[in-house]
Amino acid sequence: MKEIAKEINAITGQSLIMISQSTGKARIDVEASIEAAHKLAERKQADLVWIGKRNHCRAARFKSNGRRI
Repeated sequence: MKEIAKEINAITGQSLIMISQSTGKARIDVEASIEAAHKLAERKQADLVWIGKRNHCRAARFKSNGRRI
């Protein structure tokens, strides 16, 4: 669980999951987790749009027979 918490916190850049050293129980900041998930989704969506535009431009350089214009 500690490794997973470290990975999630590293990805989001926030301490969303905290594990008690004495009890080993996890505490999750739900509100911050939801906000971080939305921000991460927005970044991924922007990346996908950029990749889609880049691939569309590459495809437009070729004719239907596969030769470059």
